[in-house]
Amino acid sequence: MCYDSARMSSGRATAHRWMAIDQTRGAAMVLVWFSHFVVVYFPGSAYPPGARAISIVTKAASPTFVILSGILLGWFTARDGPVADRIRLRFLDRGVFLLTVAHLVIWAAHIARAGSPARAARVEFMTDTIGLCLIAGPLAVRRLSAPARVATGLALLVGSWATLVLHHGDPPGGALGELVVGSLYPDDLDYTFPVLPWAGVFLASTAMGERFHALRARGLDRVARVCWLTAAGLFASAAPTWLVHRAASGSPALWDLTRLGQKAPPGPGFIALFGGCAFALLATFLELERRGWVGRAGRLLATIGRCSLFAFVAQYAVYYTALELLRPSLAGPSVLWLAASIGLLAAATAAWDAMDGNRWLTVGILRPLPLRAPSPGPPDAAPGGP
Repeated sequence: MCYDSARMSSGRATAHRWMAIDQTRGAAMVLVWFSHFVVVYFPGSAYPPGARAISIVTKAASPTFVILSGILLGWFTARDGPVADRIRLRFLDRGVFLLTVAHLVIWAAHIARAGSPARAARVEFMTDTIGLCLIAGPLAVRRLSAPARVATGLALLVGSWATLVLHHGDPPGGALGELVVGSLYPDDLDYTFPVLPWAGVFLASTAMGERFHALRARGLDRVARVCWLTAAGLFASAAPTWLVHRAASGSPALWDLTRLGQKAPPGPGFIALFGGCAFALLATFLELERRGWVGRAGRLLATIGRCSLFAFVAQYAVYYTALELLRPSLAGPSVLWLAASIGLLAAATAAWDAMDGNRWLTVGILRPLPLRAPSPGPPDAAPGGP
């Protein structure tokens, strides 16, 4: 059930895409829109009950983006081989774009909320960490087997958690330590999406992508079953983390790290609970695709997923700049402004897709390579994102 068949843009053929991948990424992007609206519209932590519920549900967005990025790298590796230059350069191109152009645009959008350019520079974005993963990931899959990548990914996660506990929640190295491992009590930076734990999630997910490639020819139901089983395993692993949390009152760092909602940096309970949500979300869209139940809403989510990087950058301009500046003068129920902002972003994303705007999201690394004929079936989505 692939779509977007051989669509031409700027003289290039766009390969078939796997709708469930785009729909899952699109759904995660909508969660980001909800989350950032709540963060900006309700300053401080005194959210009304409905907004607080939204803030909890939307935590699934970050692990979904990272997991999908790793899955795609694993899929491409299994399809084209770990030494394929086009795959390596394709991910390198997107990674460099995220670290340069995307970073500058998002930083500029943060200035209104941060209060100054210097204060906005104290934020490290999810796109930065994903960009680093996209650059280093192809090198890892070239040198490590799938089981070795899973083991390495788990080691990165456990190592980052152990560092935090041993250093009482604040790793050594100042801002660099906060960037690499994260901090439960940040001082040098206002927010980070720390590299080490999220690189562990990304690396482990590449093995799942290879597994999906092996199963895809046998039917989407096989892929969906693996997703459901993975989600169930992750959900189950949240229980012992919660028990550790209940018993860790004597260690503030361990108590904070094992909270199920501990996102920045991500704790074991957060990875288990919301990583499980990511696989459950993907399994749901795989089931819908397998049964042919797409509909207008599904197609819109797929469009948002196809253009998720544009949608992610655009929402910063809408929420962290426009909403931040206009919020004191807005009147009426917050739900109306939420609906208006989501409608605006969805329309802008659809317009971007109609003009094939993704062709501009590049630093040009791929241009010298010869074209490769599209092959039916694979989820040939753009690497990374969000």
